Amino acid sequence: YARVYNNPENGRPQLSRPKDLRKDQTYFLHGIPARELQRLKFPLADIIKPEVRKIASRLNLSAANKPDSQEICFVPKDYRNFLKQELSSAPETGEFISVSGDVLGKHLGLPYYTIGQRRGLGVSDSSPYYVVKIDKENNRIVLGKEDDLFSQTIWVSSVNWVSILPPDKPLRVSAKLRYAHQGASASVFPESENQVRVEFDAPERAVTPGQAAVFYQDDILLGGGWINDSP
Repeated sequence: YARVYNNPENGRPQLSRPKDLRKDQTYFLHGIPARELQRLKFPLADIIKPEVRKIASRLNLSAANKPDSQEICFVPKDYRNFLKQELSSAPETGEFISVSGDVLGKHLGLPYYTIGQRRGLGVSDSSPYYVVKIDKENNRIVLGKEDDLFSQTIWVSSVNWVSILPPDKPLRVSAKLRYAHQGASASVFPESENQVRVEFDAPERAVTPGQAAVFYQDDILLGGGWINDSP
């Protein structure tokens, strides 16, 4: 579910959200080289999902009544069980530490935790702990409180500019930090051709290094890249 059209002012192909915004998949397309846009066709750009099901039903396709996939479509249950089955060896255990460096307990392995996670930590206090950082180099997981989850500035690398040329001045954007994210108002400051600094108007919760940050103006996907721990 996405749309490509030519900008009437300069003729440049642009990637845009589809008619069915609930099924918008442009977030996953931020890595497409701009030169390939004019070769792409998205037949669902102007069709909403119920209409797609009706077409599939008329064609007697089994997908007509197939439920929409949730979470990771190829993992039927808890992803931790999937990892246990697929990993050749068990992840190395390590330490939970506080934001001030105090050891709080033991974790079961870095792959089993995500930024913002609260459940299943096995560490108690008067108020809940959350995963606020995953330190791969030292095999540690940093736990903090709710306030520690918020970030006002992030760095994004390997940025691919899809619908515009690489900017040489700051841009006002809506920055989408994960597929289900509604987007946050922000300013993007170019640091190099493929790295930017993003300043949010208001702090964002549970920003996760390794996930994509994708930049929009209205329905147009400008570009996107990968969130870093630091500059």
